[in-house]
Parts: sequence; C-alpha cells; structure tokens
Amino acid sequence: MTQHIDAIFDNGVLKPDTPLSLPDKARVKLTIEAPPADESPVQPQDEWERALLGVAKDCGVSLPDSAVSSEGLYE
Repeated sequence: MTQHIDAIFDNGVLKPDTPLSLPDKARVKLTIEAPPADESPVQPQDEWERALLGVAKDCGVSLPDSAVSSEGLYE
C-alpha cells in the first residue's frame, strides 16, 4: 500500500499532518521531499502569531500561512 502524506519534522521526529492507517510498530519506507523554497515555514510577525503557532504545534495541527497571519482572520 502506498500513501502520500504531508508531515512536519519537529525535534527529530516526523509528525504526519493527518492520522495514518497503519498498525502500531509498522515498518515503512520513507522518501523525503522538501517543499520548494517559497513554501518555507511561517515566521510569526508578532506575539499573537507566535501564540497561535505555539498552540497549533502543541495540538499537532499544521496551519497554512493564511491562517497564521493576522490578515488571514478577515479573509
């Protein structure tokens, strides 16, 4: 079975953006493809954005750039 997933590499661990349908301790083969340079991680601009990214990270949620930006709230 082949699955294509997005994940974040955090503190030495790959964390999938969505749950995987794999049994515990299943062995898998990974191919790592880094996103293009224009998809670099979001850099928070203020305390509100830093707090939002921190909460999302703690919950294992990956947010798009538009959701993190203060301007994204009004779109």
